[in-house]
This record gives sequence, C-alpha cells and structure tokens, in this order.
Amino acid sequence: MAIRENKTSTLKLPLITGTDDNGDNIIMNKTISGFDPDLSDDDMAAIGEKVGGLYKYGFENVLRVDSYVLKAAA
Repeated sequence: MAIRENKTSTLKLPLITGTDDNGDNIIMNKTISGFDPDLSDDDMAAIGEKVGGLYKYGFENVLRVDSYVLKAAA
C-alpha cells in the first residue's frame, strides 16, 4: 500500500480574456505555486479573489490543485 504525502498546493485562475467566433470564452490560465497544503480552502479562495482582482480580466472560479508524493509503505 502506498502512503500519500501532501507536497504542495497550487492556485489557478482561469481568466476570461474574451470570446471566440462561437461565443465561447477564451481562457488564459494563471498559476501560482508553492502554497502550504495546510492552508484552508477559505483562505485559498480569499487569496485567489484578491489576486484575481489585480488583473484586468474577469474570472469565474478560483481553482486549487493539491499535489501529492506517493511513497511505498515500509
């Protein structure tokens, strides 16, 4: 059985930069890495909202991606 060890959390902002000919959103993803994995979801969302407000583009969601290292059990 593998042991999951939380390594890092990443914040992603899918910024809406416009629309294409079909009316679909054109998305530019901005990624900020290196967050403490113990940071709460509420805190991560608040940071994403603040950082997202610095861009001239709007966004619909703040995404959190947690990465793990899988180690073999001893």
